[in-house]
Amino acid sequence: MTPHFFPLVNVKDAFHTQAQAVFKRLARKETEYFPSNFVLAEAHALILNRIGRNPAVHFIEAIKFRSVTTIIRVTPEDESRAEEIIFKYTDKDFSYPVSEWYVYTRGDVNTF
Repeated sequence: MTPHFFPLVNVKDAFHTQAQAVFKRLARKETEYFPSNFVLAEAHALILNRIGRNPAVHFIEAIKFRSVTTIIRVTPEDESRAEEIIFKYTDKDFSYPVSEWYVYTRGDVNTF
């Protein structure tokens, strides 16, 4: 999910205009969004390091205070499962957020 956020705030990104259009369309439809705290942390760090503090702060404000955004908190069990995936697939460079797809299958959030 993190790669979807970067073009949204990076005006120099080739997909910036498309990302803006998609997120505006989702906002108009009040589409519910469920990022995890890991995804937000990774996206914030990426934006902070590549673009700067102000865009990174704006990103957090825009996501966190959007009325239809529910931040899913990663549990210690989720972290263990992420580590299993990271260690198992030695041919892949998974980060914690990329390997956390199972967070959305825990059953405590209905994302569909």
